[in-house]
Amino acid sequence: MFPLYSSERWRIWLACTTTAFALGTVPIASAGIPATIAYQGHLTQTGGSPLTGTTTLQISLYTTASGGTALWSETHTNTNVSNGVFAVPLGSITPLTLPFDTPYYLGVTVNGGTELLPRQPLTSAPYALNALSANTVMDGAITASKLGENCAAGETLLRNVSGWACGLVPGTPGATGPAGPAGPAGAQGAVGATGPAGPAGAQGATGPAGSSGAAGANALVQLTTEPVGIHCAVGGTKVEAGSDADGNNTLDVDEVTVTRYVCNGAQGPVGTAGPAGAIGPQGPTGATGAAGPAGAAGSVGPAGPQGPIGATGLAGPIGPAGNAGSNALLKISTEVAGANCATGGVKVDAGNDSNANATLDAAEVVTTRYVCNGVQGIQGVQGATGPMGPAGPAGSGGGTTGLTTVVHGCFDGSLTSVNGTGYTVSRNGSNYTIGFTNAFNSTNYSLLVDARTSTGRSRAITSTGKTTNGTTWSAGWLDTIETQGSMCFVAAL
Repeated sequence: MFPLYSSERWRIWLACTTTAFALGTVPIASAGIPATIAYQGHLTQTGGSPLTGTTTLQISLYTTASGGTALWSETHTNTNVSNGVFAVPLGSITPLTLPFDTPYYLGVTVNGGTELLPRQPLTSAPYALNALSANTVMDGAITASKLGENCAAGETLLRNVSGWACGLVPGTPGATGPAGPAGPAGAQGAVGATGPAGPAGAQGATGPAGSSGAAGANALVQLTTEPVGIHCAVGGTKVEAGSDADGNNTLDVDEVTVTRYVCNGAQGPVGTAGPAGAIGPQGPTGATGAAGPAGAAGSVGPAGPQGPIGATGLAGPIGPAGNAGSNALLKISTEVAGANCATGGVKVDAGNDSNANATLDAAEVVTTRYVCNGVQGIQGVQGATGPMGPAGPAGSGGGTTGLTTVVHGCFDGSLTSVNGTGYTVSRNGSNYTIGFTNAFNSTNYSLLVDARTSTGRSRAITSTGKTTNGTTWSAGWLDTIETQGSMCFVAAL
């Protein structure tokens, strides 16, 4: 069956013949005349391609070319369609009882869809069914009086060339005499009327498929830059199209049939300057500079006998502040596999931001290290921090060290092992806060921090706060295979 969609259209031509004929006054046996019409049509889809397969056809007859109600209808299921052609006998399912005494229009519906338009007017052949009325003439109904003739006794109503007339029945004809000489040729008679169309012949076998046509040439489009000139005032693109006649997949000059230009638009006016962006946030405070040198030691007096150790002398004066140090910067980049890292890794450049532009320039790099990829070894057990050694004996009298307060200690990343005294430590993510048990008398104390990862790599530290009561710093990045190892610090003033 053919699927029918509302958007499809069928194209149909038809031919009708009938097996009922007008036979004049010759007696007809009604059982010998089939009242059917041979109906043949051709179905195609949108685009003109013919249909092949089976379909359901509903055939209806109307007295109007459009609208109105069908006077007769029948449905032919599983109708064979070959290369678009089909043939069905109308009246073979629903008898044709129409008088065929007025023009009729034939409508076709395919697969239950919308009736095809326009309806087809019937030609003269189906109206031969009107001759079937001869079957209903009763015996003796045709008389001489009805034919306008009254014959005398012994006469018989005869048919001659001019009509019906009374006359004597001729006797038995004699033998045919010899042929006379041929007379002169008569004038050309008028052409006789065209006889009625004969019945449709049987559907002929489908002819063999035609040979495939030659392959069509591919359409090609070529785009090239069009310079400033008569075609484009400000330049643009030249578009050429044509068929690839020689099949080389290149649009040759003699194959171009259409040329168009897509030109650039004129330069628009310069837009007004946008508003100034907001001032960026304050950069982080630079690291504290190194402690100044200790004061010069006093002269040593003459050595006397070893006396008891005296009390600690007064603290020497605070040395002058050192010059502000430049910020230390790190630059981390991917190192491809090569001479520095056989399996690739990370390149770490370090140096001081001498020009204070917050970028580690090539001239500022003082140290380059490579962290290469490799097979991760088994994590060793964190060794316990050794006990603090005993304080050394006080030096002989004279100058002092210049330090009045020192706090130091070591702890691991999870703060499960904390060594040293005089401080507390807490952690928030990668930020560590040290609180001094006894506050320093100023914030000019020196702070040294050493942080190591589980692989022994030194971890970058950035100070985020420093008060007389404590300090806070943020630890740098960790690789995916690393964890925080030990951290040690010294704060001295």
